[in-house]
Amino acid sequence: MTGRQATGGQACSVSCSAGEPMRSWPLRTCLTPLSWVYGAAMRLRAGGYRAGLFARHALPCRVISIGNVTVGGTGKTPVAIFVASRLIEQGSRVGILSRGYRRSGSQVMALVSDGRRTLLGPDEGGDEPYLMARRCPQAVVAVGADRARLGGWVLNQFPLDVLVLDDGFQHLSLDRDVNLLLLDAGAPESLDHLLPAGRLREPLTAASRASAIVVTRAETPQGTAALLTRLARARVPARPTIQLRFFHEALTDLQGGAVTAIDGIRGARVVTGCGIADPRAFRRDVDRLHVTVVDEVTWPDHHRYSLRDVERLMDVVRCAQADYVLTTEKDAVKLARLAPGHDVERLCRAVRLGIEVMAGRAELDRLLRVPRTGAQRDDPASRP
Repeated sequence: MTGRQATGGQACSVSCSAGEPMRSWPLRTCLTPLSWVYGAAMRLRAGGYRAGLFARHALPCRVISIGNVTVGGTGKTPVAIFVASRLIEQGSRVGILSRGYRRSGSQVMALVSDGRRTLLGPDEGGDEPYLMARRCPQAVVAVGADRARLGGWVLNQFPLDVLVLDDGFQHLSLDRDVNLLLLDAGAPESLDHLLPAGRLREPLTAASRASAIVVTRAETPQGTAALLTRLARARVPARPTIQLRFFHEALTDLQGGAVTAIDGIRGARVVTGCGIADPRAFRRDVDRLHVTVVDEVTWPDHHRYSLRDVERLMDVVRCAQADYVLTTEKDAVKLARLAPGHDVERLCRAVRLGIEVMAGRAELDRLLRVPRTGAQRDDPASRP
């Protein structure tokens, strides 16, 4: 959104971040040489792991990695929650390992949840780990930058059957039994250029490491076809493909309770407010709710909200005469601590996402049951 900065409550829109910018072609042309250097560095890094120059570690339990090759939102957190929940339903004792990006806690490694109670809040533990702990209360959730070390630390405390590695595709030092690569059918162009000219975190041929390609937002068949075409052009060997669709499961209050049916706000005037990697994706989701979006407010991904942010948001709501504020679950867990006694507590609803497997359900079920074999089967550094 291109909005005016709120000052004194008089502006009718706020844009604290435009999200991931689309590079104009002159800027992309200027940045392309840097992308060549970056791509060469990533190839050398993966080659070092392939040649055994860098240490790789195996953990004494199954490891399922969920990750992507782009910056920006592909739906890793909802998919991690979905996978962990399925594993728990199968009777597995599950742990989730996450970096805990932008957490305020100073510990090198920390427990967000011990599988019985939540130990850290969204600021100390990170917004995404806290959300995963809330949505998967039976899972152990831990944060730390070194996932191999973190996994060993967790397993020394808990007898777990499987670890779900959040955002682990580039974490080549840790072996995994299943390597799920998420690609967003809503943004196939994100695969066209390496950082910093584009959004690719590593060359697209790195997709060869995947056990399966998980296409998110696969309800757009043209986008799915465009993704698969790009993989074929990059000469990525055929991989099993799983197609997922996110749907709006319910609306909740900021605490994750007081569930309201989606139809309960049909026809309402709403303001959207979020601090995520791709706010445009959230806006597209909200547009399908049969509401009228009268304004939108965005912040940077993993933004740590202040009372001033909440007051600005409510200024926009009053100015636009909106009935509700709609936000993501990830934002809701951070807004909740500021909500008591404030209008935002009454007006804000979080959109809870569910996942439908549109294609590849049997393959997904098979992968979630892959036994531990003690070594990396996918060759995590193959053809980067």
